[in-house]
Amino acid sequence: MKTVWVSILATAISLGGCSGSDSGDASAAGAAGTGGGSAGSGGSAGTGGSGGGTAGSGGSAGTGGSAGTGGDSGAVGGTGGSGGQAGSGGAGGSTADPIDTFTAQAALAICSALFRCCDAASMETYFSAFASNSVLADLGYADKLPPRAPIADQASCESLLKEMLDVVPFGDWVAQVKTGKVEYDQTATDVCTKALEDAPCGVGLAEALFDSRCFGFQAPLAPDKRSMFTRHDGVGTQGCVPIRDGVGASFFGTCDPTVAFCCFDDPNTPGQCGFPFDSQSQPRQGTCKAVSEEGGACKPSPSIQLCKTGLSCDSSSATCVASGTTVLHTGDECIDDSFNLLGDCEASWCDMLGSSKCEPLKNEGDHCQAGYECASGMCDSSKCTPFTFCTGP
Repeated sequence: MKTVWVSILATAISLGGCSGSDSGDASAAGAAGTGGGSAGSGGSAGTGGSGGGTAGSGGSAGTGGSAGTGGDSGAVGGTGGSGGQAGSGGAGGSTADPIDTFTAQAALAICSALFRCCDAASMETYFSAFASNSVLADLGYADKLPPRAPIADQASCESLLKEMLDVVPFGDWVAQVKTGKVEYDQTATDVCTKALEDAPCGVGLAEALFDSRCFGFQAPLAPDKRSMFTRHDGVGTQGCVPIRDGVGASFFGTCDPTVAFCCFDDPNTPGQCGFPFDSQSQPRQGTCKAVSEEGGACKPSPSIQLCKTGLSCDSSSATCVASGTTVLHTGDECIDDSFNLLGDCEASWCDMLGSSKCEPLKNEGDHCQAGYECASGMCDSSKCTPFTFCTGP
């Protein structure tokens, strides 16, 4: 896990803190009555309110005002009442859908952590992925983010971040939860929130901020997934759509990636599986088609056939192969001639364009191209530098 977030963080820093991955294009509510009216003055008892009458000044309807069909609880009933306390009807209001507060909860947790531990340079690094994202840039958000515009305070951070999370990477997830194609797990969101709240400044906070299984901007690498979202649509389910959260979610869409991918309808290639978006970047619909298991055929085009999530398509044999999950050590071969990763370099880095082996981590001052080459995880101006991300206010 550390290798993944260090790579994400290092990419942003090695590019001057002004760019990031576009993979996000392709991460307390739920209490009864939240979002409904509150007991006391101003609400109506719904169609079932009993007892009471019109509330006197400062009071509420009788002792029996029930919420009826879920209207705002308690204050105005029939006629002639004389105030009194708002009965027990307040608990009967409509229950808020937890998904409606998901991005607000994420934004609060992230911004609280940023303002607890991060200086201006670290803020710029964190928001670099948002600033360079093409979807958000088209909506003008790059001009609202560091370095073009500093984040004034935590409230401003929460408001702006929620707006962006509602677009990418979580906009499509939320929309598909509401259609019923995706299941939402509030408990998983609470776990991610607590991880940010408890994380110490420095490395611990970086791990939590960039955790792609939680609220990290970059999508998780298979077989990991966003912990709070689950897709259930199986083979043959019609009407699947892409999800803009990394390449995988775009192609698997709302289908369960362990059994199916979304075969998108392309009028230019009838009968074949096309790409998730048309030439105008509009999402297509399709039908969930069976994925290939290990050893099965796969191809990227012209008619797409995907492997089961967690497998890779070997370009030389056009078959699905197991992704590299083996723990590798310094000197081990880490990538083959077809650029398939053979495992995860432990306490080392994979020189994919050079030796094809796990190489020792570099010390401060050594030449580097990306932070994952450095023991500190930081590469600045082609030199390994000390870890400085969000180490304190």
